[in-house]
Amino acid sequence: MAADTDREIPVHTLSRHPDLWFEDGNIVLQAEDTVFKVFKSVLSKHALLFADIFSLPQPSKEQEQYDGCVLVKVHDEPKHMATFLQAIFDPTFLLGDSCSGHEYAELLRLSTKYQAHSLRRQVFTFLQHDYPDTLSKYDHVVGDGCQCSVSRGVKGRGWALDAAVANAARDADAPLLLPAALLSLYSAGMDIIVDAGSSGLLQPLNRDVLLKAIPGMWSLGKELTFEPLFSEQMHITTKCNSTSTGACFRNRHKLRAELEVAPSLMNPVTPVSFQPGGTVAGFCSSCQKAVQERYEKVRQEAWDKIPEAFRLPEWDEMRKREEELYSTTGPGSGAIA
Repeated sequence: MAADTDREIPVHTLSRHPDLWFEDGNIVLQAEDTVFKVFKSVLSKHALLFADIFSLPQPSKEQEQYDGCVLVKVHDEPKHMATFLQAIFDPTFLLGDSCSGHEYAELLRLSTKYQAHSLRRQVFTFLQHDYPDTLSKYDHVVGDGCQCSVSRGVKGRGWALDAAVANAARDADAPLLLPAALLSLYSAGMDIIVDAGSSGLLQPLNRDVLLKAIPGMWSLGKELTFEPLFSEQMHITTKCNSTSTGACFRNRHKLRAELEVAPSLMNPVTPVSFQPGGTVAGFCSSCQKAVQERYEKVRQEAWDKIPEAFRLPEWDEMRKREEELYSTTGPGSGAIA
């Protein structure tokens, strides 16, 4: 991003944003063919990169002007810059229903790019409601069907948003959001992952990480969460009530076959229903109890290993890294007024 020099740009050549054009503003930002007239002091206060740019000595040659103000060109899509500026200049923007999950993802990227620390922290907090770093919160999100209101988390959750959040987390150095986002994409299936990668909706790095995670995720499920299903023993438990009919034996092999055909079903931390009609309803009470006890005992251990499967640092290291981003003070670190 840079301020170009030389002349007054004809007013009719660019399109003024209808909501982000303040007649008494004193700086104009240009994103492609759209211009925004805003206040230099407010932008400097909440976005450290802009403060640095505005503090640079002015060139001796006259700067490019628009509507009597210095023109600064930014290399972002107009709709994305509009969302960023709305979040800066309207403190209620993030609290309303107008901000979609995809806009939150883009705000994470831009608030990091422009060093708008307070905004980034707000956006990260919203996103973390649906992309948590603890197993208990993950269960709550999945149990809610990801239908969080905007006051609690993002709206419009689906694999496309999972991909957008995973991409933004990479760009914004927010790895703590990645495990849950990648886990959701992994569970969506290999076809979705490949198609999203081919269409550009998913960054190549995230696509490759997901595909390479298949053996590790399979091992976590086979050796930890769903170990009873893969045991070499004839029966899940010696207390099996169906040894004569072989019902539990057949059901175990049926579930194993389903998992082997679709590896993405082997989500080692996926919530499993032990109620009538649930995933393991075909087992006798003794075998079901054995599967449930194993599942509940080792599921936290499986969760702790999810980052490793996705080639990420450990949970605590990622939490520390996120907090360190806000350890500095200066423009953009205070609350948005």
